[in-house]
Amino acid sequence: MASEKFANPPQRPPLFNYTPSQIAAAAEEVEASLRSAIDKVVASTTPENATFANTLQPILDNDSAILGMNQRICFMQNVHKDAALREASVKADGKLRELDVELKMRDDIFQRVNTVFRNRESANLDTESARILEKEHKSYEIQLEISRKSLEVQNNNNNEVGGSWFTPEQLEGIPKTDIDIDALEKGTGENEGKVKVNYKYTSSVPLGKYAKNATTRRDYAIDESNKVNENVPLFQSLIELRDEAARIAGYKNHADLIISAKMAKDVDKVKAFLADLRSRVEDGGKQEVNRLLELKKKDYAERGQEFDGEIYSWDIAFYSRLLKENEYSINESEVAEYFPTWHTFRGMLGIFEKLFGLKFRHPLA
Repeated sequence: MASEKFANPPQRPPLFNYTPSQIAAAAEEVEASLRSAIDKVVASTTPENATFANTLQPILDNDSAILGMNQRICFMQNVHKDAALREASVKADGKLRELDVELKMRDDIFQRVNTVFRNRESANLDTESARILEKEHKSYEIQLEISRKSLEVQNNNNNEVGGSWFTPEQLEGIPKTDIDIDALEKGTGENEGKVKVNYKYTSSVPLGKYAKNATTRRDYAIDESNKVNENVPLFQSLIELRDEAARIAGYKNHADLIISAKMAKDVDKVKAFLADLRSRVEDGGKQEVNRLLELKKKDYAERGQEFDGEIYSWDIAFYSRLLKENEYSINESEVAEYFPTWHTFRGMLGIFEKLFGLKFRHPLA
């Protein structure tokens, strides 16, 4: 539990009441700060006398100072209800991503970072500084294209508005508190008499858990898995770019590059860990699948339907819920009634206050 001395926050919490023009202005402010920090380092050092203290430390200090503003303006694209503001956030994010790559690809600053890296053994850097130096030295080449394509993928996902059409009968079993069929978009033309179920988490989870019609669960799962098809060529390009970047950096592949910064350090250790984990849980997993198969067989028999002896991915959530209800007497819908949204939300904030010494106040209070 946090100490009492941290009960009074040192500063007001950040606000997220930006307008599109303010996001653009904030992005320009962040850009100017980043450029200025790099320019000052280049003006005050040479490739020959560059050290961690006079080259990387000023840049890292500046990055830390503007981190909060940077994250706030770029976070808006994921959550804000205003499309114009989300679009401004996407543009700001793209601009700052490109700037980050541009600055890291400047030859003048890379010469200095390269000097620091070559002299790292004699610099007696602490562990954290040495790790930061290693990461900064690796972060060059191909990053601009990777950044652009990653942003495009994210933007496509954010703007996805698709869904699957079903009759109300096909959605039998789903609680109204999870999906209110009456409130869904009504179909016209070939979808007359149907409603549209989107692919958001708040729809996909209850449909998978409660829809009694297996064909509904199957069709929705297939449709949801094939959403945002325009990302397929982008993913392919990103895979190739990341592989190329990893090989340029001296790694066998992207996995080796990423894992080198993790605790495991190399792919072989990860594979060994996963193989060991599988050997420990495989028998239990097979038993769990057999229990789900038994439930499915019983369910099909009660409905007078033919059972093919298979359990599919779209069956897992549905029969796992039945398993909890039948064997453990746990009804998730009934349990949820004891955790209304705002009561649960306030409880979570209370836990954070106790653990971290925070105080949450409504900004208009």
